[in-house]
Amino acid sequence: MVRYVLYACSDPEVKQVMETAMYSIQFVTYGVPQSKPPYGDCGIYAVKFLECLVMGVAFADEHLCDDNIMIMRRKLAAEMYDETRHLEDVLQASPASTGKPFLRNASPAYFKEFFSIVNFIVLFTSASYSSLFQGNTCFGNFYHKASLPMEFPPSLFSDETRPAPANFINYSSTFKSLKAVKDVVSVEVWDYVEKSPLGIIKKFMDLEFAWSSTLVHYFLSRQLYCKKRHGLWFLIGKQPARFSLFEFEDITGLNCEPLPNTMVVEDVEKSNSFWALFNLRRTRSTPSAEDIRTLCRSPDVCRSWSREDQIRLCYLAILTGGLLALDRREAIPPAKAKLLMDLEIFEHYPWGRVAFVELVQQIKDATATKIKANRYVCKVFVQVIKVWAYAYIPCLGEEIGRPIRSNGPCLLRFKGKYGKLSLGPILEEAKEC
Repeated sequence: MVRYVLYACSDPEVKQVMETAMYSIQFVTYGVPQSKPPYGDCGIYAVKFLECLVMGVAFADEHLCDDNIMIMRRKLAAEMYDETRHLEDVLQASPASTGKPFLRNASPAYFKEFFSIVNFIVLFTSASYSSLFQGNTCFGNFYHKASLPMEFPPSLFSDETRPAPANFINYSSTFKSLKAVKDVVSVEVWDYVEKSPLGIIKKFMDLEFAWSSTLVHYFLSRQLYCKKRHGLWFLIGKQPARFSLFEFEDITGLNCEPLPNTMVVEDVEKSNSFWALFNLRRTRSTPSAEDIRTLCRSPDVCRSWSREDQIRLCYLAILTGGLLALDRREAIPPAKAKLLMDLEIFEHYPWGRVAFVELVQQIKDATATKIKANRYVCKVFVQVIKVWAYAYIPCLGEEIGRPIRSNGPCLLRFKGKYGKLSLGPILEEAKEC
C-alpha cells in the first residue's frame, strides 16, 4: 500500500512554515512516491529536504541520486524502520540479518522519532533532532503537529451500506474517434501529434489498455470523506491511499499547471472556416465524437485538409474521446473548442488539470447518486484511476496490471486485465505491500 503521511507539511490552506515550492521532485526513496508541495502531504519530501539541509548541500536534482542519498542517510544516522518492531530490537539487530547499517550499542534515547509514514518511522540522532526540530526551528512547529495521533475521516459507506461489488462502470473514454482519425490524416501529422504534449494519449490508445470496472468500483466504494473538492481518499484495509492532482500528473505526465488568467480571444473567421468542414446538420457550432467518426468515413475529404486543420482534428478527437471523454453525441464545449484555433496556445494549455478536475467531479457525482445502481457511467478519463491503483499499490500492479517496460509515465507501464477479477486474496496481500 502507498506509504503516506496524513499531515500536510505544506497544505495550501495553511501558511507554509518555509517556502519549498521551488524544489524539484525526484523518486529517490526506493520507490515510495513523494508529494509535491503545495498539493498535499509531503513526508518523504520533507525527509529529502532535511537530509540535504544537514549535509549543507542544495536540494537539487544532482544531489538526489541513490548514492548521495545513502551517504546522507549514514552521515545523518537516520534510517527508516518497520513500525511493527520495537526500537530496542532494531538497535540490537545484526546488520547481516537486516541488511541495514545500525549503530551498535546505541541506546534508544540516542534516536528521536520524527513522524510516521504508515508502516515506517523516521529516526534521527539526538543531535540532529535538537538542531532541526526543537524550539523555534524551521520544522519545530510541524514536528509537534506530526506527533499528534492520526485519525481517518469517516468512510462514505459502511459495511452495511456499501454498494454491491458486482456493479459495473460504463465509460466513454474509448478513443474510437481518435482511432478513426488515425486513418485519415497524413503520417507526418500523426507523428507530430505523437511528439506533442498530448501525445501521451495517442500512446496510451496504442497500448489497447484492458478495462475492467471491478477494481475501480472497489475503490470508489471505499472512499473516505474528503472536504477538498479536487481530491479523493480511499481506505483499503487499514491503510489510506490518496488520488490528487499530484498523482494524476505523475501518472499521465500531462501539463497540470494552474489555468491561465488571461482570456483567449477567439479568431472567429478561422473558427467558422474550420467548423464548416464538418458540415454539421444540427444548429450548433462545434462537433461531437460521433460527428468526427462520421467525417472520417470520407478519408479523401480529410486528407485534402491543410496540415494545421488535420492537427486540429487529431486534438479534437483526443479531447472528445479521451481527456474529456464526452458522450458520443455531446458537442465539445465552445470555450474549449476555440483554443484549437491557436495550436501553440492549445498545446501548452494545462489539459491535465482540466481532465483531472472533470475526473474527480464525475467520481464524486457518481458516488453520490449512481454508485449503487447495477450499471453507472463515468464520462471521463477514468482509466487513470485503474493505472493509479496498479502503480501506487505494487501488489496489484504485479498481479493483475500486466506491467510492461516503458521509459514513459506510469500511464504507459501497464496493459490492464479484462473480465471479472477476484480481488480478495490480492488486496489482502496489498494491505502489506
